[in-house]
Amino acid sequence: MRGDQLQRYLKKNVTRRVSLTLDDDRRDVVKTQPGEADGIGLTLHGSFLDAPHRVLRALVRFLRRPEPHLRRRVVRLFHQSGLSRDGAPTGSRRIVLRHQGRYFDLKQVFDDLNQRHFGGELRAFVTWGRRTKARNRGRSIHFGSYNWDRRVIRIHPELDRGFVPRYFLESVLFHEMLHVQFGVVEGKGGRRSTHTAEFRRREQAWPHYERAKAWERANLHRFLRPPTVLRRASS
Repeated sequence: MRGDQLQRYLKKNVTRRVSLTLDDDRRDVVKTQPGEADGIGLTLHGSFLDAPHRVLRALVRFLRRPEPHLRRRVVRLFHQSGLSRDGAPTGSRRIVLRHQGRYFDLKQVFDDLNQRHFGGELRAFVTWGRRTKARNRGRSIHFGSYNWDRRVIRIHPELDRGFVPRYFLESVLFHEMLHVQFGVVEGKGGRRSTHTAEFRRREQAWPHYERAKAWERANLHRFLRPPTVLRRASS
């Protein structure tokens, strides 16, 4: 389920307006606050996107009647369903998960790749990173990253643009998903590696690998800060 689908599910089944935010805070997986008019602000752990119907039904009952014992039932079912095994270590700063972009929904792309190439078995969070001003960018750019401890894939928000083809976004996300699958391998002498030969083989076997590399070479300049132009002082 994507974030917008969960939003629609809550809108359909809860009699009050719900403003939904997702994060990876395991210390408090269900947080509410008063919203506009008769609405309610709701912050959920991102794993609720994968929650079974019994958890979502309990959540709806709590939102209809926000009483402590109904909230405790949602939390209990959340943990019983195994959803709490993903996310941030206890005590760490929370990450707000933003998967819905203007042109791409990262959760939808992740789920599609997960089904097609990983048998639907990968478990990780995915979010757009923070947008930075063009003048703060250097002459290189990292399109994606993976946080091993928090199981969070971040994708550079500059890829959420109309000229970016989906296959290139998929290539970046697929690379990070391979990190989720293979983890860190310790080789001879205790040397740790994240890009093993098998990792590279899987990545290069992806159907659009060469096409994506060619598109990156042709368009990389569109993401980088232009070189400084030195102007001659007027005499």
